[in-house]
Amino acid sequence: MALLSLNEAEQAKAAADPAAAVVQAEEEEPEPLSEADAKANPIKASAQALKIAASRWDRKNNPLVSRSSDLAEKMKSLSNGLNSRAPKEMIESARGIVTVCRHIWGFAAVLPAPLTYRGGSLFAR
Repeated sequence: MALLSLNEAEQAKAAADPAAAVVQAEEEEPEPLSEADAKANPIKASAQALKIAASRWDRKNNPLVSRSSDLAEKMKSLSNGLNSRAPKEMIESARGIVTVCRHIWGFAAVLPAPLTYRGGSLFAR
């Protein structure tokens, strides 16, 4: 199964300057779940943490942030399906997560390597 890829214009833009579309957001950051809720719903807690991280950046013209927000919503939906024991909802959510992850991988795949952050290399080789 092939990964979804960026169109040529998006690839060229990302290759030329991957940080060009990164803009700080000016909206309020969502609140994390309480410790008890996070313990009871670890997938929902992870979704909320991703939503918080994505909220720190502007979604406009930033497909990585936009798709990360979409992923958080799909994860939350999966958690809701698990809690309500709705197998159809869980399967659809899991399929949605795979689709969004393919999009994210397509965007991340064009980033120059090695890409680093304070903790070390972003992509292990």
